[in-house]
Amino acid sequence: MKHTEKTGISIKIKPAKNAFDWLTQGYNLFNQKKLFWIVTSFIVYFASLLIAQVPILGGLVASLLLSSLLVIAQMQDNNVQIDSKPIINIIKTKLFALTHLFIFNIISGAIASYLALISLNIDMSDVKDNQTLASFYILTLCFYIPFLFCFLFSPALILFNNLKAVDAMKHSFTGCFKNSAPLIIFGILSFFLFILAALLFGLGLLVLLPVLHCSLYMIYKDIFLSRTEFSMPKPSDEDDSGFYV
Repeated sequence: MKHTEKTGISIKIKPAKNAFDWLTQGYNLFNQKKLFWIVTSFIVYFASLLIAQVPILGGLVASLLLSSLLVIAQMQDNNVQIDSKPIINIIKTKLFALTHLFIFNIISGAIASYLALISLNIDMSDVKDNQTLASFYILTLCFYIPFLFCFLFSPALILFNNLKAVDAMKHSFTGCFKNSAPLIIFGILSFFLFILAALLFGLGLLVLLPVLHCSLYMIYKDIFLSRTEFSMPKPSDEDDSGFYV
């Protein structure tokens, strides 16, 4: 277990079999409020897809909406009443770091795409036929994997551990690198479950996507241990607006 004095976060190394435990724990968390998760995830993803059509700013707002699902998972896991106000408050207080993270992610995606084009010895105008397009996407994904390690747990580390974007990326990369075996197995399982869910007219995604979000939170909770306990911001007594579950 690696301990970082600067942030007070310990990074634990888990065995490969934990991949199955994480999926099970994620499903169990989802199953406690399955209808709520299905409806909420559908609304968040539908809104994210619409908002993401707006260049740059839309992508940022969509990423913030998706981050809110981690906050909901944390609230439910800690038996805190799910209320929209603290969810909005914590996103607002971490907006600066989350925005930095979004910018770094865009840059990383551009770098991965550029490296794929160089490897294929083509430019974007040549990416037309299906074979070239498939090769481009596969190579881009391969080049993006190291960046994915940086971003996978960064939102949770920013939201729950008060880290800056760069520190969150460093911790996320270290956590992923030291737990490569269970995370690769988890990724393979998720990939096949995604295909199966998509084959069911896409309806299976209504269950799988929230389960994966819950599982991602459980992985974060299992790998990263903080010396300081996270406390959810409480809604103001003056404003009772918001949803409750």
